[in-house]
Amino acid sequence: MIVIRVAWLSAGYWWHVHVASVRRRSESSSVHVYAPLYDYVPPDHITLFITNLGGSSPSYIYRLLSELYDPRDYQL
Repeated sequence: MIVIRVAWLSAGYWWHVHVASVRRRSESSSVHVYAPLYDYVPPDHITLFITNLGGSSPSYIYRLLSELYDPRDYQL
């Protein structure tokens, strides 16, 4: 069994990482895993967007969209 617990303080918030025990597939046949299609991060927690063009502040994203896409390709 492997258990790792890590907690650190970032921007005033505690972040936690927990790795649970690892089992063989035959032992865990009754386990159902629910994986979300996306993660929700509240807007006030976002301070920087990292892209292949570099980092940009949230207020600059509209400019990146206008440089990379035709206005008919996105909706704000």
